[in-house]
Amino acid sequence: MNYIKNQTTIIQESVDYLKEKNSLIDTNIGKVVRDVSVEGPAHQFSKIYYVFDYLSKIQSIDGIKEVLNSVEYQAGIANALGLTQQDFDLRLKQDLERLVNNWGITRKSGTKAIGSIAFKGTQSKNVIIPKSTIISTASTPAVRYQTIQEYVGLLDEYEQSSGLYYKEIAIEAVKVGTSSNKIAKSIILLENSIDGVSVVINFNAVTGGMDNETDLELLDRAKDSWIGRNLATKDGYKKLLEQQEGVIDVLVVGPINPLMKRASEGSIDLYVLHSESFVNATYSIAYRGFDMVLPLQPIKSIISVIGSKTYVENTDFILEKDINEFQGSYRGQDKIKWIIGQEPVINEMLVISYSYDLKIINFQNVIDLDENKIITADVIVKKANKVNVNIKLNYTGFPGYSNNDLEISLSDTLTTFFTDKLLGESIDVSDVIAEINNVEGVDRINTQVFEIGRNNLLQKLSEVSQISIADNEYARLNEITFVY
Repeated sequence: MNYIKNQTTIIQESVDYLKEKNSLIDTNIGKVVRDVSVEGPAHQFSKIYYVFDYLSKIQSIDGIKEVLNSVEYQAGIANALGLTQQDFDLRLKQDLERLVNNWGITRKSGTKAIGSIAFKGTQSKNVIIPKSTIISTASTPAVRYQTIQEYVGLLDEYEQSSGLYYKEIAIEAVKVGTSSNKIAKSIILLENSIDGVSVVINFNAVTGGMDNETDLELLDRAKDSWIGRNLATKDGYKKLLEQQEGVIDVLVVGPINPLMKRASEGSIDLYVLHSESFVNATYSIAYRGFDMVLPLQPIKSIISVIGSKTYVENTDFILEKDINEFQGSYRGQDKIKWIIGQEPVINEMLVISYSYDLKIINFQNVIDLDENKIITADVIVKKANKVNVNIKLNYTGFPGYSNNDLEISLSDTLTTFFTDKLLGESIDVSDVIAEINNVEGVDRINTQVFEIGRNNLLQKLSEVSQISIADNEYARLNEITFVY
């Protein structure tokens, strides 16, 4: 119901009332009665109607949605309250958050994209890479990233194709938001020179950047929380985890689902797609002649292994990810697997630095709270499986558009396209082609050269119409190889 009477309506009703009481009163425009007794009060009363209507609307989710969806209404309320539009926007946001706080709901914060950057040099020499070293894209404006730990040591890995030595270091975006998600080989600038480092580049995409939750998203999530949270149901588990900070999507897998690997009675797996955030840990242990399962799971990467010497990943050991029933969970078995002939000596003390997914552990802790735990259910939270999609592309641009600018536009457009994909969303190749063709400055693509595929399994356009994504997987763009 609309309670608002605008100034015109109030003026007309006032004039009609005065005429009814005394038909001789002159209420024409410009007359004293009109100016003093009609238009002045009508102006103020119209503001009061707006305020009363606004106070009514902010008591409900649907009411606040009406306010959000009408720029004209917002301007009217700002005027009625004597606020600038900027001040009213802040007032509306505060009123919205006060409303959803009634159900214990708070706005989800945006997250920063994370990944790794390779620092390269011509020699395998000791380098000092300080924490918060800034690297960036070559786009305008540049997107900036920073290292999240200090590294002092050798550039101990060798890249055959370039003849350079390198060390990969974990990075995060300086600012939150989806704009910080970038494909492989797009972060190439080092802000301040480092002795021994001549090149920087990200071998893989940086992902996980999310925008702050919008007003409408927050309201929808608050409304979902009204639904009875029966944890014995699929929707109950899903809604419980979707309320947690950083959760984007959830898949509930029960005993009869083909994705269920566990055989225990009451098994339920909760696959979570969430904004990526990893924490570093240190683990000291004596080598006993066996591969080493690390205590905090699931593992993102090995930072360093130091004993009688510094052991090098892919030379002395590999990080072997668990592929069995507890893959991607806090009970996972990700481990350091030693390469034969490169093992430490028995009883050698090792200090292992690594990064792990703390959010998966936190989500599991929520499920295990007494108030949420179901006695007959064996519930495990698992990290959803990311599918890296790679593309090979040859295109023709319109005159006046440089290849460098078009590459940046194409990369950003396709990164956004893939970032919006949720669990189980397969990728229609025709949609990817349409996204490319819609980029300003692109005339056409060469379909004979175009290739796309999961990881490194590229297929020609004539061979594939869809990239299939399983229900517990999600697709993200990793790299575009531009061919000219």
